[in-house]
Amino acid sequence: MAGALVAGALLDGFHVTGLPLIGDIHLNGHPDNYTILYPIAGVIGFVGMLYFWRIRLRFRPGEEENDEAPPLRERVARAWSQARSLLKRDPDFRLYEFGFFLYGTAFMMIAAVVPLFFKNTLDASYIEFSTTTVVLVQVMHLVAAPIIVKFASGRRVTVVTRVPFVMLMLYPALLGVTALIAAHDQDAAMWAAYGAFALFGVAMAFIHFVWNLGPVAFARNGNPLPYTSTHAALVGVRASVGFPLAFGLLWLFEGQVLPIFAGSMALFFGAAVVMTLLDKRLKARGAATNSMGG
Repeated sequence: MAGALVAGALLDGFHVTGLPLIGDIHLNGHPDNYTILYPIAGVIGFVGMLYFWRIRLRFRPGEEENDEAPPLRERVARAWSQARSLLKRDPDFRLYEFGFFLYGTAFMMIAAVVPLFFKNTLDASYIEFSTTTVVLVQVMHLVAAPIIVKFASGRRVTVVTRVPFVMLMLYPALLGVTALIAAHDQDAAMWAAYGAFALFGVAMAFIHFVWNLGPVAFARNGNPLPYTSTHAALVGVRASVGFPLAFGLLWLFEGQVLPIFAGSMALFFGAAVVMTLLDKRLKARGAATNSMGG
């Protein structure tokens, strides 16, 4: 599975790095061209959804005949009930998800203000924005993915997860330094932004790895689906906290982004502390079952 993730990261990186630059070339100096690019992007997304719709699901014997699905409200309630039950039953996974909640909230806080930061603080062009936040990040993914797989092999999931959380503490710190530099030298500030997003790219390559395989490690030899589905469902919870928190701080501090960077840095630190505590718990029990395979 780890090898498949590397291959997917490489394939994803090749097309993600090129398409944003094509779009930004059309937008740079001609921002009204979004009226052309947005419909094209919408059509591509719709075609992608149709493609996924064609994928045939494999059912256990007897399930294909059951065409009656419960109402949507009942299915959602049952899914959340199962997620709560799992988190209550597995304290290790619950603590792991709490660490991811802190990380995700911090991530969403920064994501909400990055476009404003590039426009208001750095006065960046469309090409500079996409080169920094997309192309550079994806290049770092390509470079880091094979190294991460080798590093993670045989190590506890908590050890591997803690690494990007520690790295991400430096990400808002570097953005804050970039904001201070921008007040005196825009060119130097842009280079500082490149450094911040290069670090961010490596950290997010780690995150993509543990986001997919971390919950599976807690399933041990059991069914991983409840763990992965619970992990994915909590993404929306993190977003529902991170975005309003960022906008609230923007309103409170009259558009200043430094308080948001400081708050997110504290949350990343908290996430790293949670992973450290959980790792000590697993290590004390000799929980080799929570190691990540090669």
